[in-house]
Amino acid sequence: MDSPGAASEAGKCDGEPKLASAVEDREVITEATTTDEQGNRRMKANEYWDHVVFPLPEIAGKKANEYSKSGKEIEVTVNGYPIKKYPKKPVFMYELQVLAIIEAREDKRLLPTLDQRLVRLCFEKSKELGKLLPDAINDGAHIVWSLQEAKNGIREKIYFDPPYRHYEGPKRIGGIEAKNPKSREFLTLLSEVTFRVVPKHKLMLKVIYEWLEKKRHFDEKVVQSFMFLDHLLRHEPRSKFFEHKRSYFFENIHGLGPEFAKMAHNFHFQLPQAATVYRGAFQTIRACPRGLMLNVDTAYGVFFSRIGLLGVMRGLLGLNHQDDLTRVCMPVHRPQLKPDWWELSRHHVELDKMIQGLLVNPEFPGCPNPNRTFKIRKLVNGSAREYMLKIEDRATGAVKELSVLDYFKLKYKIDLEYPNMRLVEMQDRDVVYPAELLELKGLQRYNRKLSVLMTSQMIQYTAQKPQDRMDHINTCKKLFAHEKDHNLALYGMEIGQSMIKTKARLLPSPDIQFGNAKHNPGTNGRWDLRGKKFYKPHGEALLSWAIGYFPNERNNLDQRLIEEWRINFVKAFKLHGGAVKNVPVSMMMTEDIGTSVAKLYETAKAAYGQPPQLIIMITSSQDVSQYSRLKKSCDCRYGVPSQVLQGDRCRGGGKPQLHSNVAMKVNAKLGGVTARAVPTAAGTGLGPSSMIIGADVTHPMMGVWTPSLAAMSVSNDLQGISYWGGREVNGARKEIISDSNIKEILTPFFEKWIDTVGRKSPPSIIYYFRDGVSETEYNEVLEKEVETIRKTMSAAAETEWKGKMCVVVANKRHHVRAFPDTKSRNSCDKNGNPLPSTLVDRDVTSPHGWDFFLYSHIALQGTARPVHYTVLLDEVKHKPEHLINMIYEQCYQYVRSTTSVSVHPAIYYAHLISVRARHHENVMVKGKPAQYGRGVKVSRGMTHAMQANPKESDRGDIPLLPIDDSNTNHLPFRMWYV
Repeated sequence: MDSPGAASEAGKCDGEPKLASAVEDREVITEATTTDEQGNRRMKANEYWDHVVFPLPEIAGKKANEYSKSGKEIEVTVNGYPIKKYPKKPVFMYELQVLAIIEAREDKRLLPTLDQRLVRLCFEKSKELGKLLPDAINDGAHIVWSLQEAKNGIREKIYFDPPYRHYEGPKRIGGIEAKNPKSREFLTLLSEVTFRVVPKHKLMLKVIYEWLEKKRHFDEKVVQSFMFLDHLLRHEPRSKFFEHKRSYFFENIHGLGPEFAKMAHNFHFQLPQAATVYRGAFQTIRACPRGLMLNVDTAYGVFFSRIGLLGVMRGLLGLNHQDDLTRVCMPVHRPQLKPDWWELSRHHVELDKMIQGLLVNPEFPGCPNPNRTFKIRKLVNGSAREYMLKIEDRATGAVKELSVLDYFKLKYKIDLEYPNMRLVEMQDRDVVYPAELLELKGLQRYNRKLSVLMTSQMIQYTAQKPQDRMDHINTCKKLFAHEKDHNLALYGMEIGQSMIKTKARLLPSPDIQFGNAKHNPGTNGRWDLRGKKFYKPHGEALLSWAIGYFPNERNNLDQRLIEEWRINFVKAFKLHGGAVKNVPVSMMMTEDIGTSVAKLYETAKAAYGQPPQLIIMITSSQDVSQYSRLKKSCDCRYGVPSQVLQGDRCRGGGKPQLHSNVAMKVNAKLGGVTARAVPTAAGTGLGPSSMIIGADVTHPMMGVWTPSLAAMSVSNDLQGISYWGGREVNGARKEIISDSNIKEILTPFFEKWIDTVGRKSPPSIIYYFRDGVSETEYNEVLEKEVETIRKTMSAAAETEWKGKMCVVVANKRHHVRAFPDTKSRNSCDKNGNPLPSTLVDRDVTSPHGWDFFLYSHIALQGTARPVHYTVLLDEVKHKPEHLINMIYEQCYQYVRSTTSVSVHPAIYYAHLISVRARHHENVMVKGKPAQYGRGVKVSRGMTHAMQANPKESDRGDIPLLPIDDSNTNHLPFRMWYV
């Protein structure tokens, strides 16, 4: 919600980079050159590598060894280990192919299969591969590398006894359509397959050294060589630990030796609802000015608890007792439809979806398959007491029916404890088991959305103090045991045992200028508003405004409570420089949200003879749909600034800090500014006639079929404090902002800026801060987004814009952490985190480009994470200290917080805009029953209406509702989103 309070910069979970397993053959550039023609070819070549995450060529180059000289020098330790030696011998790359006859296909020829598990099994079983390529490194899928050359490749028959169970779904696999696309999967028992190892490339690993020495460009050969090093590093851990991308989790920490067994409790934590969060390790190779380094960091993953399946099922539904689970999964009788009409219960359907695909082992005395793993297909509509098996007497051939309950009692002398519980069917059809006899197999990722309680507990567990995180990283380095990895030794890679130490700097903090005072927070990164007036109060006094409140039975709000809060808020608002002339209209909101907001708006308009300048709404719940409708009505229907508050915080008149925080937001929404950061270092600060643009694209979470949203913020003053904001839909998971969106969002802001801030002239400098793009998208940002911004400015200025641009990408999705000396309070805070203003710009940055890691905030808990800034373009020719100090200083100008923030405010505002934009989608917000298709017949006349797939693949992007600009508020040109 719009809940007031200082911006929290607590530790958040890191993301994971993406890496494909192979690169296709394409034309590459091998010779170093600086000509424009080959430069353009390099830019086009980079488009081929959008699936590879490694450093890109130098784009915006500062001079070699040119670092910031601002502030004071300190020393920090970084979670990177130097790679002292890396392979330079030629390495041969091969592709693995498994050919088989698949019954599911109409074409019965020997054709390749994409079953990766089958490929890995053949890789392990192949005798010829072991002879010819004894040092082979596999990427976990279809690629193999070796120091040995097999010019003719390998072709070998691989046999399976018992036969390998190959499943193939209805999609097109290997270019052949499955027979029956309506069926879920097809089973083929493979007793023999043809295994092929096909030669592909010869990699000259010295190209990495040549690139590091600036003797060649970052071409495809360099990409392939980095990919080999990546999988060489991962080959041994993959065989010992659970791997997810580049993160590893230690499933059996007790079996790794007594040194690690005593620390087992530090590696996992039990969450509610049958989930466990594991603390593991992340490792990857990074290029740096020193050469190569190994970046090792803490990683976290949520997995299903390794308990019995019944316990998992109870946890998923939030039930404590088995009797409750049995009861809620029973079919529901609907005699009002038909006398014998039964339906699957809602919980049965939910649970069926939740457990599909889980891997389980049967465990009971006398089990014939104790080591066999099954994949769950579905929850059966039948209990052990009801489900009948046909048992054939091998002596007489007679067939008799026996319930699952009686079968286990007669054959295994097992009395099932829960005979009325639904059975579980495996992917092997006609194989069913009682859930109480099944145990989860190994670590399996928890694919459910975490509840509020689970999220809260996970945050507490993952918020490691810096020293604890550093100790865990060193422990994981010992677990990886790189010095004992025979593959690394064989190929010639040696990794250092000590973390890298580097020089960092403490930048000078700016003064915070208020309307009546100046304050220097030093390295605290925070301040308070007591006795302070806004640097720029809002324009017109509050003449027309309104307060609406939503009571409910649990937490009733009344007029007396609202009036008490209003008096205290107005008093605090005036003390900070706000101007209020009239008492607001106050109304209880008892009708539908849309109707209630309409009445409140019209009542205030009638009372004061003008549209309300502000609407404050106090709610009794945290209902997201209620908040969404309130914001949509105020933003898009009436064009009025709005503020939403929780009723609990308003009781007793509210606390002074609450009033000050709300006052900051209200002042910004009405056109004011809280404070200004005044540089204390010479030659820094924002230059004259400069504009700042921030941009971000947010995507829906997986499984939600809504469009991505592009958001852009544009500074509207010469100090870069206040920002306009625009947003629009940006297609399905498209990160690069479309040309049409950039033009539509920026054109009105550019025209307004030229008329007001620029005094009929366009800006001479544009700073473009971009969030969320990966290294492989840098060139697209320059070629598409930046060029469109130039063209849009030229159109707004009605002449060719000849100003300069500085393009900076900010990234928090990385694993680099700095650890200052905890014995020196001049370089760390009380928790051991780097102080705000800590800059790391050498030794662990890019070997060629201009990038740096900046701590601009105070970490409330856990280990602080710096923002990684990469300068893609600098036509202004900044000195390092000028640009870096400017970015750091502006982190103190975030208008709705009394702390410095972790990332440049232009990006922060763009993110806020995109979050609010989700409420502006042109769809119904009010909850309504789910849409269902025809019922699906099941046993005993039961049906269940299967919910329709929410994805609308044939629906184009529906534009967002526009921000209303029909009244004197001119909301699109206010900070409506803060």
